Amino acid sequence: MGDFRVHLVRFFNYTPKAIHCLAYEESSNRVAVSRSDGSIEIWSIHDHWYHEKTIPGCSSRSVEALLWVNSRLFSAGLHGDITEYDLKKIAPKVSIDSIGGAVWCMTVNKSKTHIAAGMEDGAIRLFEITDTGLMYDRALNKQDTRILSISWHYDEDIIVSGAIDNIRIWNVHTGHVTQRITLDRQHNKKKETIVWNIVITKDFTIISSDSAGKVRFWDARHGTLLKSFYSHKADVLSLCLNKEEDIVYAAGVDPKIASFQLVSVTGKENEKTWVQSKVIEKAHTHDIRALAVTENFIISGGVDTFLVANPKISSQSTTAKIKPFEQKTWKLLSYPHHKQLIQIASGAEVIMFQFTKFLEFWKLGATTVTDGKDGEELPLVRSPVKLLQLQAKGTDQIVCSAISQCGRWVAYSDVKKVRMYHLTLDALTVSKVPGVPVDLCPAHCMVFSPDSSRLLVATNQCTIQVVQVDSLQPVVLHTFHAMQDPIHLLSVSSDGHWLAVGNHGNQVSVYNIQDYKLHCTLPTQTHQPSALAFNPHNSLLVAAYCNQKIVEYDIIKKEYTHWSKRGKHKLSKRPRYDTVCKVAFSPSNPDLVFLQDVEMFAVLNKQQHGEQSNKKIDGHTPFKSPEKISESTKSVVTCLKYKPLLSLDTLKDGCLVAVQRPLNMITETLPGSLRQKKFGT
Repeated sequence: MGDFRVHLVRFFNYTPKAIHCLAYEESSNRVAVSRSDGSIEIWSIHDHWYHEKTIPGCSSRSVEALLWVNSRLFSAGLHGDITEYDLKKIAPKVSIDSIGGAVWCMTVNKSKTHIAAGMEDGAIRLFEITDTGLMYDRALNKQDTRILSISWHYDEDIIVSGAIDNIRIWNVHTGHVTQRITLDRQHNKKKETIVWNIVITKDFTIISSDSAGKVRFWDARHGTLLKSFYSHKADVLSLCLNKEEDIVYAAGVDPKIASFQLVSVTGKENEKTWVQSKVIEKAHTHDIRALAVTENFIISGGVDTFLVANPKISSQSTTAKIKPFEQKTWKLLSYPHHKQLIQIASGAEVIMFQFTKFLEFWKLGATTVTDGKDGEELPLVRSPVKLLQLQAKGTDQIVCSAISQCGRWVAYSDVKKVRMYHLTLDALTVSKVPGVPVDLCPAHCMVFSPDSSRLLVATNQCTIQVVQVDSLQPVVLHTFHAMQDPIHLLSVSSDGHWLAVGNHGNQVSVYNIQDYKLHCTLPTQTHQPSALAFNPHNSLLVAAYCNQKIVEYDIIKKEYTHWSKRGKHKLSKRPRYDTVCKVAFSPSNPDLVFLQDVEMFAVLNKQQHGEQSNKKIDGHTPFKSPEKISESTKSVVTCLKYKPLLSLDTLKDGCLVAVQRPLNMITETLPGSLRQKKFGT
């Protein structure tokens, strides 16, 4: 298939943040994940664990509790507000003061009409859920310590809360505490016991986890202890209960997930008891701060930054058939490919890295050697060098950014506005473009046209805006009609005539940005598009979807190409959670397509596939050196050398640029984990 030189980039210091909270929404099969920087991620399980959205955080806010209510997402934290999010604008929608300071926990009643929040001042406050947000209702009687955990009973009459050294049972109607359970202290009663998490079942069993490393089961009617398990060697920070209420999962500082099952007592009819069952080891290396249970997975996250989905333990009441995809453990690196954190100005050989609060610009290295042995490191005549760093304004995080192919223009957006800058790479200077149009909306993603004359912006209003680039007075030339769903993918054709747009509604549309009209819409698939790119040699658009499906569409004929019609083209028959996140093309060969995900990149030879029309695209020939891809009878050749692979792109001279962030570089930045004695030490 040819020879390739590879710029291997390892100086992108991307480090994901620790996970604080998890919340599962059953109707849409999505998981909300909050990070230590206040950002919230939305993952679609249906789309093969696709990281589809990131709600940017703010340095002055934290997220200590997450809650889904009828597909509406709420959060609360130490800043003292309860916030609802607009999932179309991917930004905060409305906030209400908690009245009691920091909010440590939240729960919702069965009828989804009220949220109960546990406060720093020792009160539980109720908020009514309205069509426009939340409305303060009332507070239950204030206690002397902060409320750290909370759960609402199924019949809506009782709330249970956990605090320091005690569990309280509240009557929702009167606001009074009807029962108080005091926990024993540790180390000769000198160390307090903190109830980190608590749930109550329909049969009035209270389940608590605490700083003593114990999971305890209580009779809520009498306030008596039923069972106690010393399941962990340190604080048990999180609990979750399955839908059938017969399996409980617990995790904490001791990085393992313990499970407890409600089983029938031998020889005693209609009597059941809780027993400790399976323990999931090695899912994490550090503290597990959050758990969530879905229909088929137990999801966990914590300090090591990974989102891990383990197969759920089957309960006695479960009869559903488990699919092969649901029998595997998925360990997911948090890297938002939809945000395009890495972009290349191929004309200037400059690479731009997007961080939460700044942009970095680097000049790629160069060599004069054009050949060599497979895998050989070529001598450089110019080492990679950091050119400059552009700091974002204010306290808001950067949502998206773009750099022009010539390297002279850069733009970025936060949740409030778009900013544009002119770069002078020779003198290493940055000048702000002063007259950004007031009618230019905040963006979800953006891209410059190949000739750098226009900026294409996908706004938070689900519209596309075309901006004429100018150093003094940019102008919005046109705004296309709004789509139904947020836009997360943009790609411009090499002639600057066409714009391909992908959204979360599984749609891909092509716009004529010369005549400002919708040209065509590809047939809707069952999964979201994960990558789009125009072939620079012709009028063909390649789209990759979250289920690994690859299609090629002729935008002139408005139909799939002959190659695409041959069969269901997928990279692999095996279940994969890493979706194709980048499509690129060889500058010299129109039949070579590069497909990249976190675990690998693949070179797809359409011409080879044409000679083997009886085969689908599922052949894999791993090779040790991507610098030379040998001739192969397979239509797909894959490289598994660079893990995790954050980005792959091509330069005009045919060189590949691979950006790798080795996992050991990420783990080196983590704090120490719980020290445990191992056998033989």
